[in-house]
Amino acid sequence: MSDSEKIRAQPQLERYVWVLAVVWTVVVAASLGWNLVQIKHNTLEVARIQARAAFEKDVIYRRWNAEHGGVYALVTEETRPNPYLKVSERDVMTPLRKPLTLINPAYMTRQVHELAEEKYGVRGHITSLNPIRPDNAPGPWETEALQAFERGKTEDSSVEKMEGEGYMRLMRPLITEKGCLKCHAAQGYQEGDIRGGISVSVPMEPLWAIAQRNITILAVGHILLWLIGLGWLILGTQPLRRSERERNRAEEELKKHRERLEELVGERTAKLREEVTERKRAQEELAKHRDHLGKTVEERTAEVAKRLSEVEQLNSAMANVVEDLRASKETLEMTTRELADANEELESFSYSVSHDLRAPLRAIDGFSKMLVEDYGDKLDEDGQHQLDVIRSSARDMGQLIDDLLAFSRLGRKEMSRLEFDMAALVREVYKKLQLAETQPTTRLDVKALPRAFGDQAMIREVVANLLSNAFKFTTGTEDPSIVVGCTVEGNENIYCVKDNGVGFDMKYKDKLFRVFQRLHSAEEFPGTGIGLALVQRIVHRHGGRVWAEGKVNEGASVYFTLPRGKEEEDA
Repeated sequence: MSDSEKIRAQPQLERYVWVLAVVWTVVVAASLGWNLVQIKHNTLEVARIQARAAFEKDVIYRRWNAEHGGVYALVTEETRPNPYLKVSERDVMTPLRKPLTLINPAYMTRQVHELAEEKYGVRGHITSLNPIRPDNAPGPWETEALQAFERGKTEDSSVEKMEGEGYMRLMRPLITEKGCLKCHAAQGYQEGDIRGGISVSVPMEPLWAIAQRNITILAVGHILLWLIGLGWLILGTQPLRRSERERNRAEEELKKHRERLEELVGERTAKLREEVTERKRAQEELAKHRDHLGKTVEERTAEVAKRLSEVEQLNSAMANVVEDLRASKETLEMTTRELADANEELESFSYSVSHDLRAPLRAIDGFSKMLVEDYGDKLDEDGQHQLDVIRSSARDMGQLIDDLLAFSRLGRKEMSRLEFDMAALVREVYKKLQLAETQPTTRLDVKALPRAFGDQAMIREVVANLLSNAFKFTTGTEDPSIVVGCTVEGNENIYCVKDNGVGFDMKYKDKLFRVFQRLHSAEEFPGTGIGLALVQRIVHRHGGRVWAEGKVNEGASVYFTLPRGKEEEDA
């Protein structure tokens, strides 16, 4: 064997080793990928199973409640009489004078959902396209699911983001049963109708954590398996290498004998033999390369045809997706227009009703005043007190109507976005409130505030409502104080109005910015319950956010954001 043949043989063996190593790597990687897909699929299926179990549990205790005609529970702060339950004997009194209220299936489901979210993080929401209780109105995802149920679908589920965290959301329809007609027959439902559904949201973070641990174990196992395979491949080729070296030595000996024979036969015969041998070897190599090239061309041709077929299928699928997206966009635009029309009609209705109510209220207040002036000396103390109550109630109702008018006008009021001095605006509003409040000693600490960008008149309403609330809820507090500050994050200014008053329980934070929602009675702290709703609406019209934080008897902080002006961002 010549030196050139030895050099060719050795790399050929190395190439075989490398090819086997690559094939082994691809096999291990494919196994790992397939297992990762299965882990993800199983994790999502476990989340769906948990959501289905929660749904079935809700349906079972709802059916039990409905079959028993509801259950009575002791009236507490958390369990108030249901204002949406229009049945006789909703509220009863025990012989021991303890008040009881009737808990229907929907009320029980809502309280169980709140308890489950607090204890285990699993969220639930009973909803309908035609809810009796406004808070049961569906969200966008739930609306799509309810519409799908009307088309015959029996379940809808997907992983969605809720408050920045992933949840497996699953929803199934609620079928009207005989026991449900007690409350829902008035809505036109009949037995067997789909009247709504229950959505269950299971947090994905614990399940993803388990999946991640399994993935780590799986990856380590595959790496070890891959290393073992490579080690076996390297060690297994050692005998081949030894055989190759022995064959080379044998061929070397054969070459020496052939050279000795060639010297006897003659130089010419040796040359002819070498030429014939080289020609045959070349022909054999050429035939092998030709066969290999033919097979390679056939394989590549088949692969190209397969890839072209896959591309055509992908193009067809993409066309279907684009068509679906176009249809979804048209549906969304139609829904947006309908919602805008409904909001406009609602604002006009609120304005008209509030405006028409002011005339009779003025008459009530005026005639009551005339009674006091003309016949006050003829009325006893109880009669005069009742007239005072009538006048006070009329003034409170007038203030409520004024707030409603202001709330309804926000939807139609044009905005003028200009830059203004927020610190000067806060001090101006504070001085005016000091003259009107019964506790003018409340201290104001205004931190460094950046200039604001927006409608100055609307922002004045925001500041006035927040400072007025701070004055009100620090009444009776030792050394009452208000701090107004601001931080800058990204392209928005985050303003904060903080007081050291009575504060509030954070579990009621979602009620603060709803119209007519109050955490204290009117006897404790007067008000209409519209101020914070007005604040939220103004801030939202500016493209900002608003939220509150607080602790009972430790004060409250209300935050709102405004977009920064272009000059501030450039700076």
